Amino acid sequence: MKAFGFFAGAGCAALLATGVPVFASVRTQALEITQTEATFQIPNHSGDSSFTLNLWNSGTLVGTSSGTSGILTVNVPNIAGCTFQADVRQDGRYLMGKRATFTSCGPALTTTTSTTTTTTTTTTTTTTIPATAPAHGVNVIPPPATGARGMAPVAPVPIKVQSGRVTFTG
Repeated sequence: MKAFGFFAGAGCAALLATGVPVFASVRTQALEITQTEATFQIPNHSGDSSFTLNLWNSGTLVGTSSGTSGILTVNVPNIAGCTFQADVRQDGRYLMGKRATFTSCGPALTTTTSTTTTTTTTTTTTTTIPATAPAHGVNVIPPPATGARGMAPVAPVPIKVQSGRVTFTG
């Protein structure tokens, strides 16, 4: 058994010395979860493989990113408990996963305070009604001048109607 362990160790050392990529070391370091993001570095020479990084919180998918090269990134949301699991799939098959729990997570919450000033402008529009009789035989009498305390005095308003019925409701 000791001899086998020696030869296996020697074999790994020989592979490292020849420059052959050892994916086991890349795999453990390629997937990271921090308080703000989950990342996966797609290994070089992955061919046409497609990779997907999924980020989960309590069984709910909270983010995903896919690609064939480079770094996949998923932003960590601000969620109570801050417990996450990230998993990577290569061509639809599970490749690796990692779990992490933080005391705080997600983007820093910022508070913005602003002051609003409102200015109110009052515009008064005066419409002058002509004292002459318009068409159709109706005499229009202009409103009386403003009386005491801003109230218009009450006065009867004569109306002439050539034909038809006039109904006052009040």
